[in-house]
Amino acid sequence: MALPLVALHGWGADTRVWPEDLKKSDVYQWFGVDLPGHGRQAAVSTGDFAIALERIAAAAPGRCHVLGWSLGAQFALAWAERYPAQVERLVLIAATPRFVAAPGWPAGMAPQSFEDFAAAVEGEPAAAWRRFMVLQAQGDLQPKAVARALRSALGMQPPAAPAALRDSLAWLRHNDLRQTCTEIRQPCMVVHGTEDRITPRAAGEWLAAHLPAARLHRVEGSAHAPFLAAPAVFRDDVEAFLS
Repeated sequence: MALPLVALHGWGADTRVWPEDLKKSDVYQWFGVDLPGHGRQAAVSTGDFAIALERIAAAAPGRCHVLGWSLGAQFALAWAERYPAQVERLVLIAATPRFVAAPGWPAGMAPQSFEDFAAAVEGEPAAAWRRFMVLQAQGDLQPKAVARALRSALGMQPPAAPAALRDSLAWLRHNDLRQTCTEIRQPCMVVHGTEDRITPRAAGEWLAAHLPAARLHRVEGSAHAPFLAAPAVFRDDVEAFLS
């Protein structure tokens, strides 16, 4: 029997972001999860990152594959390390072990840029969220199609309360999973768009080099949401890996 594939979305999104093509497979059973404070979990307190992870793992099947996009990929990495008996394989999309650049880690967003964005979320959360949705498509060979897919899936208002947007942004500010990565033994497919403007391709390359059982799948001409540009092709790649 095919294992469930638990899908974890990125910051400011929810399970509606996943194309229907990804949910139809003979290789896995689709299992979309809203992060705490987002989508159908909007009434749930985000808590700190570790508490949020406990909630996600407790609600998931006892044995599963995990697919994580951006912030969701950080949860996937931490989940695989903390609960190795539960997680069979990982698919990491636009992933980074540390979102913000730091000494010894140039493959992240400039700290001042991050803080400017955080201030915008604090002041005008809906407007900042809409700008972030546009940024995810910038650089893509099909920017209009990707932006249209995001708008069609998520609408024009964030699927999370302002407090949840701020709290989950704090996860991205503080998380540093570089040491965690060395302990992850599950097979991993690291999917990264070559034109990603949010998580630099160098972050994906670092993950592929430092996760003990990883392989890098570059998506030429794609930005931060490679699963939206060609969903059926992306699903086929995931199926091949999970098979």
